[in-house]
Amino acid sequence: FDFASRESQCQAAKSFAAKTNCIMVLKGHHTFVTDGVKEFTNATGNPKMAVGGCGDCLTGIITALICQGLMAWEAACLGVA
Repeated sequence: FDFASRESQCQAAKSFAAKTNCIMVLKGHHTFVTDGVKEFTNATGNPKMAVGGCGDCLTGIITALICQGLMAWEAACLGVA
């Protein structure tokens, strides 16, 4: 994969998620979520969300949503929205 392009990064995330049966969140100003089959992109972000520490906050938000009973896919998509 040529990780310089966003398309290649998303393809690598899809491939990894499919192989490992997980949900991948590729954080950035346009955050990409995939389980290897389904995809969700939040295009409403901005570059200021792609700074250190934001991923830690995002992890906490997604975890809190799962703890409240949401399924992992829904929690990941809602968390990045």
